[in-house]
Amino acid sequence: MCLSYPTKSDDADGERGKISLSDGTGIYYRARGSRRTPTLLFIHGWSCSSRYWERQFQSLPSRYYTVAIDLRGHGHSDKPSSGYTLAQMAMDLHEVMEQLDLRDLFMVGWSMGGCIVFKYLEEFGEGRLRGLCIVDASPYRWKSKDYPGGYADYQNRLQTACEYAMAYQKPSEEHAAFVERMFLKTPAPAILDQLKADYRKVPPYVCSLLSLELSCRDYCSIIEEIDLPVLIIRGSWHTKWRKDDPVGEWMHGKIRNSRLVRFTKSGHCPFLEEPDRFNHVLSEFIETVDGTTSQQTDTNKIIRR
Repeated sequence: MCLSYPTKSDDADGERGKISLSDGTGIYYRARGSRRTPTLLFIHGWSCSSRYWERQFQSLPSRYYTVAIDLRGHGHSDKPSSGYTLAQMAMDLHEVMEQLDLRDLFMVGWSMGGCIVFKYLEEFGEGRLRGLCIVDASPYRWKSKDYPGGYADYQNRLQTACEYAMAYQKPSEEHAAFVERMFLKTPAPAILDQLKADYRKVPPYVCSLLSLELSCRDYCSIIEEIDLPVLIIRGSWHTKWRKDDPVGEWMHGKIRNSRLVRFTKSGHCPFLEEPDRFNHVLSEFIETVDGTTSQQTDTNKIIRR
């Protein structure tokens, strides 16, 4: 597997460039496929980039109009001094969708990208959307009586949030080791080097501000209001620190029309670690929602493999 941005020769049927937002920030986007097919919009996680969706761009554009962006402060997008809140990133997403005229689409949010999807729903509703895929994202960080799925101690949340955020203000090559820890099996050196290079493109102030933002936001109430079909995909990254991962079951129980699929052979990046299965599961979900397959998905189904 080679993860690299496409050249003109191998992406001749696609498009890429920067979209200028209302505040002047340039957001990098990449798109492939036909607009006559269902649209997929991929949103990456904290300190990552659209490069993480490379295996989806290799396979899915033959069936879908596939779009991915670099969030502000990440990848090839501009890195202004402000705007690093989930609310602003949801606004950025909205502006990108308007400028590219993306409608009736399936939004795929991974990790922090999933939280941006939750904030988008809160601010802009479901009007432009046909379905959601939430990959290894949690609506709330802290474990409490009302939200047992949290993975951090609620009582020490202020100290923990501060420590997480301020850690990135101390220059250290060790920070890039975060990328390797996301996987159950270490990727090939060439791939890992590219992903770490993308991490290093994110300024420390962006890492700190978004870490603090993620610690402060609670989207549990948004989960209960979702009316769209939702595919919940969970990797096994969390089992490195705890025996169970109740987040998926909690969201599955709260979202009326949802399907939960577990990737037991993947860490935090099932789309890279098990790309063929990921693409199949996502395509099956889309086709079921679109009514293009006679096989019906059981919305109460949990799949582990």
